[in-house]
Amino acid sequence: MLVPLRQESFQQIIPMVATGPQYGYYWGKPSDLLRRVLISFLSALVFWIIRSIGPDGLKELALLFICISLIYWLWAPVYLASKRNARYRKYPYSGFWQGKVTNVFISEEVVREEMTVNSKGQLITIESLEKRINIEARDETGFKVKKFAPLRPIYKNIKPGLTVECLIISDREDLSEVDHVSDLYLPQVKLWIGNYPYLRRDLFMQVSEEINRTDKRARYNN
Repeated sequence: MLVPLRQESFQQIIPMVATGPQYGYYWGKPSDLLRRVLISFLSALVFWIIRSIGPDGLKELALLFICISLIYWLWAPVYLASKRNARYRKYPYSGFWQGKVTNVFISEEVVREEMTVNSKGQLITIESLEKRINIEARDETGFKVKKFAPLRPIYKNIKPGLTVECLIISDREDLSEVDHVSDLYLPQVKLWIGNYPYLRRDLFMQVSEEINRTDKRARYNN
């Protein structure tokens, strides 16, 4: 089932400003926070030096940038998430899609490579692997969707036959060509699947409930 959405609804479901889950995604690990704090400190130091030795006309502007730099570690996740959302929001057409899980499998993917020297003085590459769950789904028309996410214990209940819902994004009005597929929602087990939480989930679930009620009424009347 594929139901076109109004652009207004689409813009609400993928918000301009980062949601809580999106902020949490870019907040990252302690090492990511440490890196942002270091950038904040070094940037503030540079602008402080500019303010100290620069002309009077630059001092007020430098002070502003010092303040912005000092809280970079806090606002950077908002900026990064909002920038990522904007890449989806630029598309003019979208639709609510519903299908069924047809396949579930686990894979390992290289997420990072590092060069180091072993005990013999040889340069070697160390690969960091990530286990992922892969979901394949399709609807009654044969349209297929694939999505992956880092493997988590809560995904053990996902199996073929479960209902899958997501947002289809396209630059074509008839949605005949799909440019992006959002994170997946599995309502029967209340799980979200995806590497990045694109959707404002509360609004997406409201849209899901409304469309499913309308579809049930239409089936009953027929």
